[in-house]
Amino acid sequence: MKKINVAIILAMTAILIFINTAFYYNTRKNLIDAQEQSIEIVSKNVKSALETNYRGEKLFDDMLGDKLYTASIAVEKALPPHIKDVSNEQLVQLSKELGVDDITLLVKDSKDSHSFIGAKSSDSKEIGAETKDWGANWNRMFSQLMDKHSVTLEKNWGMSLPNYWAGPYSISSTHPGLMEKWGYYNDGTTDYLIDPYMGEKRYESYQKEAGVNGLIQNAIKENPFLIEIGVVNYNALVGTDKKSKEELRTHSLVLSHRFVPFGNLHYQHPLEKDLATKAIEGGNTLTSVVNINGRDILKTYIPITLNLEGNIVHNKMIAIVASNYDIIQQALYNKELQSLLISLICFVFGLLFTLLLTRYVTKQGILITQVQRIFSDNIERLFKTVKAHRHDFNHHIFTIQGLLGMRRYEEAQEYIRNLTRIQTTINDVIPVDIPALNGLLQAKIAEGMDKQIRFEHHFEGFEVVSLDTMKITNLVRILGNILDNAYHAVESNPNDNRRVILRAKVKKGLLVFDIHNNGEPIAPEHLSRIFEYGFTTRENQGGTGIGLASSKKIIEGYKGEITVTSNKDWTTFTINLPLSQRELIQAV
Repeated sequence: MKKINVAIILAMTAILIFINTAFYYNTRKNLIDAQEQSIEIVSKNVKSALETNYRGEKLFDDMLGDKLYTASIAVEKALPPHIKDVSNEQLVQLSKELGVDDITLLVKDSKDSHSFIGAKSSDSKEIGAETKDWGANWNRMFSQLMDKHSVTLEKNWGMSLPNYWAGPYSISSTHPGLMEKWGYYNDGTTDYLIDPYMGEKRYESYQKEAGVNGLIQNAIKENPFLIEIGVVNYNALVGTDKKSKEELRTHSLVLSHRFVPFGNLHYQHPLEKDLATKAIEGGNTLTSVVNINGRDILKTYIPITLNLEGNIVHNKMIAIVASNYDIIQQALYNKELQSLLISLICFVFGLLFTLLLTRYVTKQGILITQVQRIFSDNIERLFKTVKAHRHDFNHHIFTIQGLLGMRRYEEAQEYIRNLTRIQTTINDVIPVDIPALNGLLQAKIAEGMDKQIRFEHHFEGFEVVSLDTMKITNLVRILGNILDNAYHAVESNPNDNRRVILRAKVKKGLLVFDIHNNGEPIAPEHLSRIFEYGFTTRENQGGTGIGLASSKKIIEGYKGEITVTSNKDWTTFTINLPLSQRELIQAV
């Protein structure tokens, strides 16, 4: 009988060990899988934000190129045609008037006919600076512009306009470590190249508003297991970015030369390069648990391939995500502790039951079956708990994850397009040569389609307007705020009676905008307060009372005015923004 008891105890122990071991590894795998799926979702959001950001970079890059072009023409009109008659003081004054950082005048180097030298400049460091070390491409462009007054634009090599070429954002030779945007102009009337340029601060100001870092910070805040996310320049990580000065100058965007353009990469380890290389070369996400400073970290390497068009060069990028493996271990420990406690209880009761019923040896098989069923039920309950946690993600992202998991990529792309309404044919739809404004209107058109709002826009005379980047940005903020309010106002109307109309024209040195909506009229007692900070009639609908107040402040900063009228048919916001003579290409 003792042998039978020992055999039963050993069998129970073996079964319990097996069940707990299987439970441990299965639970561990499920927890890691859940965390990897969460990271994958975050990475897809980062990639989408990067694509949007890089498209914005191209737009911003072109806008700066256009501004430098306009400045170059103004410089040519303001200066004598011969370099000997130009003073550095004139260039200092012109750079201030035209809103560029500095202006340099280049002439051919008397010692080297294939390169140029800074003859006069508003920046003393540029005077005497030679271009011979910049590489053949740059000097070839300069020679074409000086001799032929035009350039043959190479792929990924800036932008070309009549008598003008704008180089890509590049590392400064006179200010090492800084990136600058240069424009070059010569129409044959001067014996020098006109070179206005702007520094990296403008670009950094744009990047501060781009949203990629904000998205990463929000992802870390919303997912406690995330420690850091770094979008890394792979070439810089593995050391292949140590190039010649000429090669470095070929990069078209500021981010190209930075090790970590977005996020952070504080948690590095000796296998970082090898794991990143495997992920890049294989084109697949790679996960590894590593120990950094005595702490276990789950590192995930996600190659980022951006599907972009345009004259831009991008290095290989990889998102490196560090997540807290201790959270997985703690969750696993808690669940394993629960399982062991149940196992111990079951084992004790099973042992007592076996000792009391040793005469019923034939029923030992039934006892083992019951114990197995108890543990199986426990495992199933724990698995359901894990699944419940995984189900708590945003429904849209969960749907996208499911489509990708089934390799139904086209449906996933269509689903994303339906959510975001990304428009790519702005200039074919909006007859305004202000790309940023086009983008806003295109977005409102897409939003109107979603909300069954009939959005009309009419523009008149905008072909004579040339606004600087800051004013364009503020104009987009103003119109965006007021259009948002108009959309909110008409949403309570029946689906077939939701109308928002934007009429814009240039009239007598003014930009005039009228925004009409046929929503519920504004109560007379609210009209006098509608531009106050914090005042809103939509407190229960997410209103903040900031949009209209900030719009009015911006408008008044340009010495303009905004008024509002409202009756049972229409609510109308009218904006008058003065235009300076510099902002008018020709007399209106």
